[in-house]
Amino acid sequence: MDIRYRPETGCAAQADRRHDLLTATAPPAERWLLIESRVPWPRQALTSLQPSPWLGDEVARRCRSLGIRPVLIRRHGRTDQTQPRRWALVDSRPTQESIHWGDLPTDEHLLQILNNIHAQDRMAAEQRLQPGAASEHRARTAAEPRMRGGSAVETPPASAGELADRPAGAGEAADPRGERVLAAEPRVGAGSAATTAAASAGAEADRPSAAGEVVGPPAGAGEGVGERVAAGEAAGLAAGARADAGQAGAGVGAWSGEPVYLVCRHGRHDACCAVWGRPVAGALASVYPERTWECSHIGGDRFAANVVVLPHSLFYGHVSPARALEVARRYDEREVVPELLRGSGAFVPPVQAAQDFARAAGHSLAVGNLRPRSVEALSDNRWRILLASTNGPLTVEVSAHLDTVDARLTCAGSSPAQIRRFELHHLSLDPPPDP
Repeated sequence: MDIRYRPETGCAAQADRRHDLLTATAPPAERWLLIESRVPWPRQALTSLQPSPWLGDEVARRCRSLGIRPVLIRRHGRTDQTQPRRWALVDSRPTQESIHWGDLPTDEHLLQILNNIHAQDRMAAEQRLQPGAASEHRARTAAEPRMRGGSAVETPPASAGELADRPAGAGEAADPRGERVLAAEPRVGAGSAATTAAASAGAEADRPSAAGEVVGPPAGAGEGVGERVAAGEAAGLAAGARADAGQAGAGVGAWSGEPVYLVCRHGRHDACCAVWGRPVAGALASVYPERTWECSHIGGDRFAANVVVLPHSLFYGHVSPARALEVARRYDEREVVPELLRGSGAFVPPVQAAQDFARAAGHSLAVGNLRPRSVEALSDNRWRILLASTNGPLTVEVSAHLDTVDARLTCAGSSPAQIRRFELHHLSLDPPPDP
């Protein structure tokens, strides 16, 4: 039996022939840690961090606790080895979209960076508890420079629990309410309609890392690095505590107004990503060399070539080289390309689906529009979502269903498998409230 990879029979080509829907397939990604790496990437990408695989496990563990998605990045083509490696912290949370860059002397420096992020998160949480903190935060946010391609509509943030994009059929049973599940309380900003139920599609709390890393050290492994981790912990937290949490990016890199285009090229994870991602990365790099990076696994191999536009965590699938340039151009114009959009990782899949149905009904394509104001779970697989739009508040009801297909959803996956599909039940433009 010939099992050699062929692009025309790979998972991406099969998904394209099946007309698999892109709708609401973006995996959770509210914050990102981009790590420039110039070595070959193994299937579990973070295990390539030096000096020991234990370092990758530790980075993945800390990122998980901070709600950060770590991915490795590299330039397309040859890299100038004389230039320092880079890292970036990307925040994709509504109204907080930002990118901060820094130099990466060694992989172990990532532990210091994560310590600083942890300390800053803690200080920010403490500040939010102080009287008047909310109004001060709004004033500071309004005064900060806006990202190119930034928000067109300013509404209170409201994100909910997250569903990971990992199809069933690859060694795990699907939850009937959603393929993989993360349950969390939605954050509803001040002034929103009401406090709502969590928009979770199940109860399993498990945030996978971007490259599927196992988080947690193997027994007896990494003692040497572990000592350095412990030594750096106190120093890093102390340095982070001294950082001014009132200034964007203090202690966690320098702010950048340029967006980032990630193209998945993780061939050892899935061959389709390498084959279809290469020409897309080349096309983007030829026009936007500073914005474009190849990256490790981001989910949705069957949608290769996959492109992510940061800081808004806009996932695009089945992107051709020509259409990749269109995605970049439209982002500069503060618009999405709906027919290629898988969704924004800043929102849970039910919200992604509601946004997609609203755009299909003719509502705004603006980046930052159609933010969720509330998410209400009507049943295990049905939600009512209130979206803020330039036309007024939109009420959308959607449900999730699992379809069984006799196909492999990744090149290394098994068959049959299950695909989540969303159905629209109601969409209406709510009348304005009575004066």
